[in-house]
Order: sequence, then C-alpha cells, then structure tokens
Amino acid sequence: MMAVLGAFLGALGVSDLFRASHDDTSTRRRITVLVVGLGVLVLLLAAAGTTGTGWFLAIPLVLALAAWTLGSAEALATRTRRAPRIVAFTGLGVGIAVSLLLTDGNTGEWPAILSGPLTAIPYNRAVLVLGVALAQLATANVIVRLTLETVGVPTTPGEQRLKSGRVLGSMERLFILGLGMTGAFTAAAAVVAAKGLLRYPDVKADHKAAAAGVRPNPVSEYFLIGSFASWLVAVAGLAVVGLDAAAVDAGIP
Repeated sequence: MMAVLGAFLGALGVSDLFRASHDDTSTRRRITVLVVGLGVLVLLLAAAGTTGTGWFLAIPLVLALAAWTLGSAEALATRTRRAPRIVAFTGLGVGIAVSLLLTDGNTGEWPAILSGPLTAIPYNRAVLVLGVALAQLATANVIVRLTLETVGVPTTPGEQRLKSGRVLGSMERLFILGLGMTGAFTAAAAVVAAKGLLRYPDVKADHKAAAAGVRPNPVSEYFLIGSFASWLVAVAGLAVVGLDAAAVDAGIP
C-alpha cells in the first residue's frame, strides 16, 4: 500500500547518507547527492511496478526531494537563515503527504531471480520498512539539527559536549523502530530511559558550570529538545509501519 512512501523515504535516506559528514557542501556535491536520491526514487518506484500514468505521481515527489536536499544543505551551511529551513521542511512534508494521499496503484513483486526467505515478505511492505529504516539514519539527524536551529538552540556547543550524538541517535532510533515492530514497547521505553541515564553526567556537569551565572544551559536544551525530536522521528516511522499493517489487515490494497 505504501511503497511510494517507502521509496520517497528511502531516497531521502540514501541521499542524506552521502553527505552525512559534510555540513557545508559545494554546489557540485549537492547536485550529486540530489541525483543519487532521484536515482534511488526512480529505481524503487520502477521495481514496485509503477507504470504509465503512475509516473505522474513521481513529479511532486521529485520536486519535494529536491526541496529537501537543497534546502537542508543550505540550512546546515548557513544556520542563521530561516528560508532554507522552511524550504527543507516544506519539501519533506509535501513529499510525505503526496505519498500518503495518492495511491500508488501497484502490487509490487520481487524480481524473479530472487527466491530467498526475505521474499516471503510482501514487496511493498519491504520497501516501506526499508525506507523508514533508512530515514532513521542521516535524514533523522538532519531533521533534529534543523529543529534545534529553528527553536534557537545552537547545535555546535551541544555536539562538542555530547560526543557521538549523531551515531547514538541513529542507533537508538533503529532500536526503537525494531522493538516497536516486534511489539516490545517496554523494551523500547527502556532504551529511551537508558539514554537519559547515559547522558545525565554530561548534562549535570554543564548545569554545575552554568550555576555561577544567569544564562540558559544550551547543552541541556540540546539534549532535551534533540532527544524528543529524535524519538518523534522513530515513533512516526513506527506509526507508518503500523498503519500499513492495519490497512493490509483491513483488506485495503
């Protein structure tokens, strides 16, 4: 049912992985990243059985992907301008909305040369889960960073103080997604609690350093807002997978 959404999220995930360690990217690199994302999008849509007029659906998705890729790249490079963040979030929202509101109209089948155990999973569902999982990596990190910049929390001090935050965040989101898909919600909650315990010494130390003067604690804000934004991305991905499963159970093609 949601192969188009999976293809869009997969394209975002792969393209963002290509620039994961580069905030200030050149025009050539941005175009390269965009081309990679478009290639993944077309490949997944074609493999899902998109034909004929179904390709018209790809037009707004291509524009949305371009808006996200170029807008977020500019936002990460400048940080102080609001317009690139607006473009990026608009592209992300439009792409997801189009994917959800417009039916893909295909059944999607695994290529005939593939016959392993994984092919027992419906192709469209596999594409959706893959896309959601890829979006939990670099794309989710970009979403979190743009969210922090939007609310006025500087990311640089937080990243310097809370080392390995991007890697830990990606691992944490994948854990939450995987545990949630298997119904282990208590274990997922334990992962969230564990992160708080692991980061508590860093946040506490920064609180003590800030106690002498009257000023906000950027590391605490970075941790709290960043963590909740990160968890929301994981929960949103889990909700999409759950919605797809419910639709299949209800007999919705």
